[in-house]
Amino acid sequence: MGLSNGIERFGGDLKTLVGSADNSSPEGVRVLVEQLTALALALQKNVEDSRHELDTTRKSLDQVTAELESSRAQARIDPLTGSVNRRGMEEIVGREISRARRAKTPFSLAILDVDHFKRVNDEYGHETGDKALIHLVTVIKAGLRDTDVVCRYGGEEFAVVLPGSGLQGALFAVDRLRAMVEKARLPITSGVLQICFSAGVAELTENEDRDTLLKRADKALYAAKRAGRNRVYAG
Repeated sequence: MGLSNGIERFGGDLKTLVGSADNSSPEGVRVLVEQLTALALALQKNVEDSRHELDTTRKSLDQVTAELESSRAQARIDPLTGSVNRRGMEEIVGREISRARRAKTPFSLAILDVDHFKRVNDEYGHETGDKALIHLVTVIKAGLRDTDVVCRYGGEEFAVVLPGSGLQGALFAVDRLRAMVEKARLPITSGVLQICFSAGVAELTENEDRDTLLKRADKALYAAKRAGRNRVYAG
């Protein structure tokens, strides 16, 4: 029985009891008190049962909400490397651009590409290629600030989101990541594998949208590739 129904029934029973009660004798009063007490106890139980049902429903809703949030988060994570996927990256970049404009702070991002990755797959197999990407992300995450984010842009391309960083600071940070990756050799069955990447960095300009910013960083990346790879260029 729902709480509202229980209260309604209590009110009806109370009217019935009061209307039919014999208040002319002590025995009649005693019976009335007993009946009223029973009604009150029944209402109390109904309230307690309703509170329990409400708590159970609230816990179920909390669980569903948590599972939904977890699913949403997982939908934005690259299953291989554990980095944010492209969909998540686009959301993050859009949000950070809005935040940078409100706060009037700089915002930069980088797009990087693993050098000669096809050769890694051809010579060592796709399993080793996957391990190389996981290794790359692990090293990059170790060199990022808490506010920075590494995202898988597609294939062997990744983006690094750098809130609060101007162009020079972003260039320095990404070149430091490049040196870290170059030095962190990946152990494989036949020895060790050295991974290098090229990167393009761009700082947000006035009235620039997300796609234009990404294109500038991508253009700088390919300039770095053409210049000999394993280097960082500004867009």
